[in-house]
Amino acid sequence: MATATISYDGRNKTARSIMQMLHSLDIFTVTESQPQRKKDPTLMTKEEFFARVDEAAKGACAAMRPEEDLTTFLRRQGYAI
Repeated sequence: MATATISYDGRNKTARSIMQMLHSLDIFTVTESQPQRKKDPTLMTKEEFFARVDEAAKGACAAMRPEEDLTTFLRRQGYAI
């Protein structure tokens, strides 16, 4: 038995019709898979999110000083600006 992988755009009507036709012949075994998505490194877990919410609720947050501009504040917070 040989294995062939076919990638196609599922939004394309012609490609979907061809795949349905191949499946209807009953000489192929069709295994569908979803494309692998890269994990976004900027996303946080649910636990991290609620830990930050709890920290903010306790008042443990950074505030800008009256004489400070936004760039200085962000640099003080550790952002490379």
